[in-house]
This record gives sequence, structure tokens and C-alpha cells, in this order.
Amino acid sequence: MVITRRQRTPSSVALRQAVVRLCAASMGLLLLVCPARPLVAASPTRSLGWASAPLTVRTLSGSQAPWRAQIAGTKRTLIVFMTIWCKACARKQADVVRWARRSQKTTRTLFVFSGSPLAEVARLVRERGIPLDVISVLVDRDGSVAQRYRITETPTYLLFTPSRPIPASYAKIASIPRG
Repeated sequence: MVITRRQRTPSSVALRQAVVRLCAASMGLLLLVCPARPLVAASPTRSLGWASAPLTVRTLSGSQAPWRAQIAGTKRTLIVFMTIWCKACARKQADVVRWARRSQKTTRTLFVFSGSPLAEVARLVRERGIPLDVISVLVDRDGSVAQRYRITETPTYLLFTPSRPIPASYAKIASIPRG
């Protein structure tokens, strides 16, 4: 099925995304999408369960960091999965920053950019003026962290708490309880 720009309506986009997801699932692929654009389509090289190999992410300084260390601790951790081309992510960034500032004492906030090189993420962070004193930025270049949590759209919000091993997932920043 080919949908040209002229034919693109909300229902045709949803239909195209459903067809792409169905095809990807039938081939054993995990597909991440920003409302109108695919992020990662890759054959999983490891199990999506907790028993798989340890994951790593990159910090803005370029150093590798173990994923488990990012979500561990005594504070709650809000993970915001984003992509550099996601327009909804850019629109909602100001709301997330406000939420992070208000919840800073009880919750760490991390932006995880999936599917993009470190240099592009660093440029975007500078351009958008993401306050690094409030929000930590991590790069999930190959999308493996997003695959681990079965993230299919961006932005997606996961809230990790020290008392719960499984994170709570939210579609909107406004629906996340402040700690």
C-alpha cells in the first residue's frame, strides 16, 4: 500500500502504521514509531526479558553507563523515551521540564533518545536548551533499551520506583503523580 502526502489522513496514517506493525511482528521485528515515522526496526539480538545481557547507554560526555545504574537508587526515576525527529516530543518538552523542576526533590528525570547518534543528540540538546541541571540525557543508539521495555511510540513515560520492580507507563506527563 502506498500513501502519498495528498492522501495522508489521520485514518490512513493509522491504517499504514497498523499494517507496518503487523508485518514487522510477523517477521519477528520490534518496530518503534513516532506518530508518523518509524524509529527502529531491528531483529532482536537478545531476549526482551530480564535475563538478557546487561544494557548500556551513552551519556552526553560519550561515556558508557550501565542501564541498571540509571534506574536504581532511592528516588523515583522518570524515563522519557524520545527521538530527535519526534515533533510531539519537542512540543511536550517544556511540560516535562516544568514537571521535572517541581518533582526534583523526589524524582530523577532522564531523557532517553533512541535510534540516533550521540553527536546529533548533543546538538539537539544544545538547540532546545534542555536544562541539564534538572534532566539527564542518555543515548540509546541502537534502540535496545527501548526494545527491552517494548516502547512503540514516542514520547513514552516510564516511572520507576524503588519499591516496584516493574515500571508504570504513562501516555501524558500530566497523569504522572508527583512524589
